[in-house]
Amino acid sequence: MKKQVIFSLSLLASVLASASTVTSDNTFGVLKITATSAETVIGVPWVGVGGGSVTVSNIVLTSNLKTGDYLYYYDGSGYKTWYLTADGGIWTPVSTVIKGNTVNAPGAASTVTLSRGKAIILKMANWDSREDKDIYIYGQYAALGSGDTTSITVPTSDGSVVWSLIAPPSATDFDLNGASVSIGDVKPVAGDAIITNLNMSTWIRYNNESSKWGRYTETTNEYGVVTGTSFTEGAVIKAGNGAWYRAEGGHTDGTLTIQWGTDAE
Repeated sequence: MKKQVIFSLSLLASVLASASTVTSDNTFGVLKITATSAETVIGVPWVGVGGGSVTVSNIVLTSNLKTGDYLYYYDGSGYKTWYLTADGGIWTPVSTVIKGNTVNAPGAASTVTLSRGKAIILKMANWDSREDKDIYIYGQYAALGSGDTTSITVPTSDGSVVWSLIAPPSATDFDLNGASVSIGDVKPVAGDAIITNLNMSTWIRYNNESSKWGRYTETTNEYGVVTGTSFTEGAVIKAGNGAWYRAEGGHTDGTLTIQWGTDAE
């Protein structure tokens, strides 16, 4: 059995300044994510926190977060939402009201578990004037294994689009082109995209011809007319980040599976 290294919670504050990628198997540590926009998709690379499950209440350190910051969890049909009522406080559930009906009341953040490979969204209040834009997540890490997969519901050929939150269950930068993204008959199709934020220029799209992920760049003439398109391979999700998977219509019916790990432990 591999030796387990644990930081006591009292030491967490002292390691924040030097928090970095956690790569050792069965290590409990802190991972820093530098936010680049008000909304950050945060991945769940951990197998547990403090001997228990990873939950909405314990994955993100709130010591440097502010009143009015929000956490969102998308369950496929809608958002579950929590916010901070005080600087460095605890996550308080928010009920969503639609047409006079209260829906998606999420319950206490401590009761909502997050399995490895899932993702949540942190929205920081007062983004433009905010000085500290770092995010810290903590938990227990384990090496990727062959069983580490993420299943994505894909649309049928009716042209609909389905969105899913995904994250590599890894505490290091992850090259998506190194993963097995199709298992069985369901494969990505042209138009599928992986989006780390909603800026169109950062969308990572699938190329049917090369079976690779990368970015398309359009060339326009002096009149703004598109005259050509080029494709550059490259699809890295940064450590600690998650992403949206945007599945286009035209898929074979079923479920698309991303197999992140290949080294069975």
